[in-house]
Parts: sequence; structure tokens; C-alpha cells
Amino acid sequence: MTIVCTEQFLSLLVEVDPLFKTHGVNAVLIPPDETRYSVQMLRDTGALVSLVSSEVLYNDDFVPTGETRLRCGVTGDDISVPQVEVTLESPLCSGTYLCFLVGTLSASLAFLIGMICVINQA
Repeated sequence: MTIVCTEQFLSLLVEVDPLFKTHGVNAVLIPPDETRYSVQMLRDTGALVSLVSSEVLYNDDFVPTGETRLRCGVTGDDISVPQVEVTLESPLCSGTYLCFLVGTLSASLAFLIGMICVINQA
């Protein structure tokens, strides 16, 4: 008897701006309930932190750490941003990461991965 996995991923993929396509990849988000979502991820080696979009992800897709950090916004004002843990798999990186939860990222991206802090390597 052979067991065949017929699990289907829930997809949150949307068309990415053509300017970002060479730097972006499809990733699989793995929330705490271990469902799987396909999402868009952009690698930015110039970014000091990693960001995750609350516009694309749901509250159950990440684990809040209970901590916030002040970040300088584009207007120069300090913004309090919550820190969350997310687990993902992608060709660029796989594991559980600390990210900052922001309202939106450009081009309907779920993740902007910068100089990431790995918690558990998958």
C-alpha cells in the first residue's frame, strides 16, 4: 500500500512588480497550526531587519514575541513596531525568524528578508 500526499497549499500569491521579480522568490509560510501558504518573499541584502506584512498574513500566521522596537519611518518619525516569529521555507532561507510586523509592503509582498535573525534553522 502506498500513501500519497495530496496536501494542497493555500496560496496568497499575487503578481509581483516586474522590477522585483529577479530578487523575489516564492516561499512557504508555516504558521503554528502547520498549515502551509505560498507567499512572495523579496531578499534585500541592504536591509538591516526583516519585515512581514500584516496586510498579507493573518494573526494566526505568526507568533507575537510581546516585544516592540522603535524604527525610523520614511518621514523620519519613530514608529513602534511589534516583533513576531515566523516560520518559512524558501530557496533563500528556511527556518524560524524574528521579523517586524508592518502594515504593508510594496508589490503585495508578504516578506522583505534582510539581515535576518535565525531562531531555529529548519
